[in-house]
Amino acid sequence: MTQNLIVPLPRRIEHAALDSAMRPAPGPQAFNCYYSSSTDGDLGSLLGAPHYSYRFAEAKFISVFNAHRVPVNKLSMPEYYNTPEAMPEAIHRAGIPALHLIFRSAEQIRLLKFAWNVCCFAWEFEVIKDHTDIDEHPFLNQKRMLGLCDEIWVPCHYTKSVLESHGLRRIHVVPAPIAAPPDDPPPLLEALASLGHISVASLDYNFLRTRAQNRAACAEHSSTFLEYIGARLKACEKLHIYLTILNPEDFRKNIEAMLRAFDHFSLTRNDAVLVVKVLTAASRFHLLDVLSDVIPNKMASGAVFQSDNIVFFNEFLSERELSSLYCIADHYLCTSLCEGQNLPLLEAMAHGVVPVTTANTAMGDYINSENAVVIRDHRELNDCVHLAGTIARRPFSVQRCRAPDIQDALERSVELSRAQYVAMSALASEVTREKFAPDVVWTAISARLAAIASLAGGRTGRVGER
Repeated sequence: MTQNLIVPLPRRIEHAALDSAMRPAPGPQAFNCYYSSSTDGDLGSLLGAPHYSYRFAEAKFISVFNAHRVPVNKLSMPEYYNTPEAMPEAIHRAGIPALHLIFRSAEQIRLLKFAWNVCCFAWEFEVIKDHTDIDEHPFLNQKRMLGLCDEIWVPCHYTKSVLESHGLRRIHVVPAPIAAPPDDPPPLLEALASLGHISVASLDYNFLRTRAQNRAACAEHSSTFLEYIGARLKACEKLHIYLTILNPEDFRKNIEAMLRAFDHFSLTRNDAVLVVKVLTAASRFHLLDVLSDVIPNKMASGAVFQSDNIVFFNEFLSERELSSLYCIADHYLCTSLCEGQNLPLLEAMAHGVVPVTTANTAMGDYINSENAVVIRDHRELNDCVHLAGTIARRPFSVQRCRAPDIQDALERSVELSRAQYVAMSALASEVTREKFAPDVVWTAISARLAAIASLAGGRTGRVGER
């Protein structure tokens, strides 16, 4: 590897100068690259845990660094290392500046003191916490914590505009990359067969029953995925398969409106099924507990619900199995109030699945009426205490779609002609390649690293010497 020449510059430099290319700069190999996150352990066991979604973004970013043979080392406690000399020699080249990617929520940001600290931050609300109350820990002040970083990478333009409106600067749109589907996607029957062993169940809930009674009722609607699809095909010659992937504990997902809309839709379209992959580890919740306890907590207090056209599972899937799941879907259904990037929706689109979705927040970067069936939503003042935006302690709005809006979009989706569907599918796939392909994201990353490196190859001094 060619040794890069680092030209010393004054320790204190203005951040604004980073956005102008002063001279040809060395590439990513000119950095000692590190990253940190707030979660450790097997990802399959973390599904549904606080901030687990950062691990997905982290994995996608690290994979693109690895693909370009740029080593990136994980630091469990970046704040522990005060100087470059304190770093283990095995992961730190002397005289080479350091880059630190931070995959954490704002209150958990920890700096590598001598590095250029980049926070990879997803946020989907119009407010952030920009003050510290009396007797409150200053780490809860999101603006303060984000402002400690040298720059912020956000996955969408919505987040960039929100942070800039709160006075933060040095923000760049660098989304998590979305890999292309396999060159040899499995045929439909093969994809179904690879998923056939998965345990699935339908929701059968009545607020008048005890939790144990609801659990037993859901158990009566349990089967394998292959048995379920086989039974549905006996009732109709062809199925319209809708897919959604969500954390059932996430109030952003608008679960009740989604389920009620699909239930009403399927009353006249018995050939339509909704497959719900719930992102929660089996070690945290058994599937029957998800159906009898977790999901009912998102429904109205007097809910009575049962539909054999909606089926749930929570088994962890390999990349190949997840690709098979996308391959069997005709549509991806998203009814979110807001999203930071929405990786499952983008992965489905990369496979050519036509979305039926809202187009708010992050989706505004890539969803339109030409590549998706757009669900109408309505701006309204938030009244849900469980949304992360409440940390700001100020009123804020969300874009909520209601069950009739979702049902209307579902009706429009089945009315698409074959030619219309094929055209939408192609455009859905195209937008992911143009905006989120690993090489596209790597170009954006390389541009940022070149800008950083153009000023003495990054930072080699202590934070107090900036």
